[in-house]
Amino acid sequence: MANQPKKYTKFVAAAATATLVASAIVPVASAAGFSDVADTNSHAVNINALAEAGIIGGYPDGTFKPNQELTRGQVVKMLGKWVEAQGFEIPADYATKARFTDLAADAKDQELVKYAALVFDTGVFAGSNGALNAGGKITRENMALVLDRAFKAINDTTLVEVAAEIEDVKVADLATAKAEAREAIQALRNLGISGVENFMPKDSVTRAQFATFLNKTINTDAVVELTVKEAVAVDANTVEVTLSDDTKHTVKLETALEANKETEIKFTIDEKEYTAKVTFVVEAPVVEGVSAINGKELKVKFNKAVSTNSVAVGDFTVTATGAGTANAVVDFKLAEDGKSAILLLTNAVPAAGVDVEIADGAILTSGFDKFPKFTTKAVKVEDTTAPKLVSAVAKDSTTVELTFDEQVDWTTNSGGVSVNGAALVAGVNSTKAGNYTYTFTVPTLKSGTNTVQILNYADFSANKEVLTTTSVNYSADVSTPAVASIKAEDSNSFILTLNKAVDTIEPANFTVKKGNYTFTSADLTVSYVDVDGNPSVPATKYVKVVVPTQANTANPLYATNETSVALSVAVSGYKNGTVIGNEYTGSVTLSKDLTAPKVVSSKLITYDKSTDKIVVPFDKTLTVADASKLTVVSGNVKVAATVAAVGKNLEITITDAAGLTNGTYSLVLDKGLVKDSSNNVNEATTVTTEVTNTASTLLKTGVAIFGTTAVNDNGKNVITVTYGTKVDDAAASTSSYSLNGAALPSGSVAYFTTSAKDEVKIELPASYSVALNDVSAKITLNANAVKEYATGYVVSSSATEVKAIDQVITLKDNVAPTVSKVEYVKDTNGLATGLKLTFSEAVDTSGATDFTNDFVVKTGATEIAYTVAAPSTGDTATDNVVILNFSNASTAASGVTVATNSDRTLVNLTDISGFNKVASFNVSAQ
Repeated sequence: MANQPKKYTKFVAAAATATLVASAIVPVASAAGFSDVADTNSHAVNINALAEAGIIGGYPDGTFKPNQELTRGQVVKMLGKWVEAQGFEIPADYATKARFTDLAADAKDQELVKYAALVFDTGVFAGSNGALNAGGKITRENMALVLDRAFKAINDTTLVEVAAEIEDVKVADLATAKAEAREAIQALRNLGISGVENFMPKDSVTRAQFATFLNKTINTDAVVELTVKEAVAVDANTVEVTLSDDTKHTVKLETALEANKETEIKFTIDEKEYTAKVTFVVEAPVVEGVSAINGKELKVKFNKAVSTNSVAVGDFTVTATGAGTANAVVDFKLAEDGKSAILLLTNAVPAAGVDVEIADGAILTSGFDKFPKFTTKAVKVEDTTAPKLVSAVAKDSTTVELTFDEQVDWTTNSGGVSVNGAALVAGVNSTKAGNYTYTFTVPTLKSGTNTVQILNYADFSANKEVLTTTSVNYSADVSTPAVASIKAEDSNSFILTLNKAVDTIEPANFTVKKGNYTFTSADLTVSYVDVDGNPSVPATKYVKVVVPTQANTANPLYATNETSVALSVAVSGYKNGTVIGNEYTGSVTLSKDLTAPKVVSSKLITYDKSTDKIVVPFDKTLTVADASKLTVVSGNVKVAATVAAVGKNLEITITDAAGLTNGTYSLVLDKGLVKDSSNNVNEATTVTTEVTNTASTLLKTGVAIFGTTAVNDNGKNVITVTYGTKVDDAAASTSSYSLNGAALPSGSVAYFTTSAKDEVKIELPASYSVALNDVSAKITLNANAVKEYATGYVVSSSATEVKAIDQVITLKDNVAPTVSKVEYVKDTNGLATGLKLTFSEAVDTSGATDFTNDFVVKTGATEIAYTVAAPSTGDTATDNVVILNFSNASTAASGVTVATNSDRTLVNLTDISGFNKVASFNVSAQ
């Protein structure tokens, strides 16, 4: 008969043929390929099995929506397809006879109509008071009932009957289910179809969950009690589990595993709970070894990635084996993975080799664990091959770059290059570790192929090459400067990428708008940067533009509650030499920094018993937002403390009468304790630190701080701090210092100048403008910021208490004079006899005859000869005026232009400080 149920044994064969036995036949990755069902999804096996069998389907966009709650109509369709697949026929009158009061026989969804008729006639789904309620949600207890009924319709036996001989497995909340569903729920648990102790009868069912329940019901004959075959910790929160059926599952843990400790974990796979014991194995950080990769470089290998900020050249002590002579490390380069570093030595490795030592804790892992002390002896060079030329490139008309496979010694044999037979250009040895590219300034290259001869070069193991010949191709770049792209850099700056470097681009070349508001060009900051966004001199093709935030004004960059802003950007008038770049119009969207400041690592927390102060490092510059959000606990006792923010450090001073005693301190940093410059507050966190015996004696070192005597070539003021003793790495952190009572300007850098770590240089950025000569400023070594390396004693201005070290220094003018006006000088007859140049500040006009090559004066394309004269009135030592007298009086009253010489080496006119040449300009006389 058409709707006669099949016997249970016949169903088993059919199910196996249809590859519905999930654990044995269906692979984890299936042809179903739903875009939102990952292979690691605990329901993936069952979803894909039913999809391949045609019992379950997805959505037109390729998704399955596994977390969407299941509707009663969807249950009817899936159960109907299963029943139909077992040989049951769709009732012939499904399209004329309605089975449910709320589903007409001619309803639009005919698939639902026919399967509703099938499940109704077979007793699988009876509805509620005659209604189907297709859009309603089905509860887990009702699901248990319909699965039991469907199994009965197909197999002439219920799930309850199949499970009758099995000892009941605990269902903790069975009593909360309605009475008629309890047996079915218990049967699901006994047969392993349900794997959880709390069934939650009244909850709804997701599409993914129902797929698992249905597929396991279909395969009840194949259900076996799975066990954990293997569990391996991948990281602190991830475990890879292999079950006894060899299926693999990725389990995410809410609580992180403790390193190197066996831990019992509980987890759920396919709604079944499992337990396993795992150990998250973490290797201790070690230095694996040192080798000489060429005559002047060593390679240090680590078993873990190194924290970049923890490494300095002074961390490595290198001495000649047997002789004990120091061979200082002048530079190092970390590999991209952080697991090795190349060290460049001052001198070549001798035949006997070198001994290398790294002090205990001098270098940290990326997770801020300390590498232990490392020592190795007699590291020798095994290099018998001369340097090999890798590439030769013409960078411009007078620059050739040669790249080799190792460090080259150009000086021992007076090596260099000759281009097209011209005189030898000497090579200069590299001062950068891992850098084997050498730049030569050569006579002007011809268009096309140029012959390059490389003569008398060697490596630092005395492997010499007398002559290597190669060629470079050169073609003049005649392209017009143009903007290639624009991208956001941070919350108030963007970077233009040009097709080539330009030598003139400044705020006046930009029009930046937010809506109808135009930011004043004078408030924009424009500078050259490298490809990584770091300040660069000389000019590059990357230009950074900083837009003023204009907070608390009528036109702020970000309005209240605004987290992003679209800016229109127009650029024009920028130049490369005399070639004007193409005009550009584009847009860029800047986004506010919404990232909360956070503690870098509890491992970096420092403390000092002598000051009763604990220092917690954050990843951003801080201010204290609400000091009441700090709680310090020692054991179970709350300890009185005050808090201050210094740069990126949160300084906690214990004010309790007992002071900072030895033991474990819990620092409870509630949300809103500190904030960053964008007013993002910290999230709540608790960190702990162990306080042990620390130095109680302060060290008065007589630290000397002095400013520069000249501005360097990059326009930066440099400050030198001499400690006179080796100090810890905090001395090379800008957060340890302040200028005029505030944090150092953004972009400042601090670094050790010696391997002995007893002297630090602080470079203020070129953007930190000092417009007047001999400006007094106060540089401060912050209190408790730096300690002597050997003793841990605090560097202080007092031998009895911790005090900052203040010193007044002199900063130098680093702002170039700019031309503000160019006017004709005329005689009584109205003839133009010269030009009067007015500058933005006083210029040094003493010795005016030295400036005859500073300027180029033209009428049209014709140059006008001139002589330079000091102004007829005023103090020539402080005047801001220069007179250019035409050698021949001109009747021209217009069309005369004046510019600085494009060859900046010929420009001698400076401000009265003598440090800053006048800025380049090209203007028409008025």
